[in-house]
Amino acid sequence: LMLVVTRSTDGMFESRYLLPMLPLLALLAGAGAEQLLGAVRARAQMLLALVALGAAVPALQFVWLTWVAPQQLPLGAFPDRWEYITGWPSGYALRAAAAGLAARNVPVTVVTVDQGSWERLQAHLPYGSQVSAVVRPLQEWRAGILPPGMQRDDLLLLDHPRDDALPQQLGVSLSAVETYYRPQREAWVTLYRVQPAP
Repeated sequence: LMLVVTRSTDGMFESRYLLPMLPLLALLAGAGAEQLLGAVRARAQMLLALVALGAAVPALQFVWLTWVAPQQLPLGAFPDRWEYITGWPSGYALRAAAAGLAARNVPVTVVTVDQGSWERLQAHLPYGSQVSAVVRPLQEWRAGILPPGMQRDDLLLLDHPRDDALPQQLGVSLSAVETYYRPQREAWVTLYRVQPAP
């Protein structure tokens, strides 16, 4: 499974890919616990079991709250709530952009200027899609010209409002092709055609 995941995701690997292995890891942990408990007396077994149960209580409470009242989760400061529930990294818009591009069923290259946008777009593109995502970091851009390897019909993906200042930095002229908003329109992704400066 690990080989399939690492070969099919262009080098991107996340902990969620381990989820199918959790039952096997639970069996392995259970066998180890049995060996450990088999080596101690009954009273020590009871004590170890109570310590393990006590250590699991906060995690079990969190899981229960996630199931019955997710809006009350103690996620802490603003970044956590923004990251996982309301904000841009939660996947809104890049998923829609990938679906929209794939639905066109035409070969197109989408250029991003940062690794994170490239990874997320790549993750949302369906297998066998004619859409190719590449990253061209800011260091590869020279004022007024396209970076090496970028063609005139390639699309540039910018993540707004974070990337609002980039068109001036890149020194190129952009024409919007399509915009994908996240809920409440606090942020959005726009695909642009890039024209080098005259």
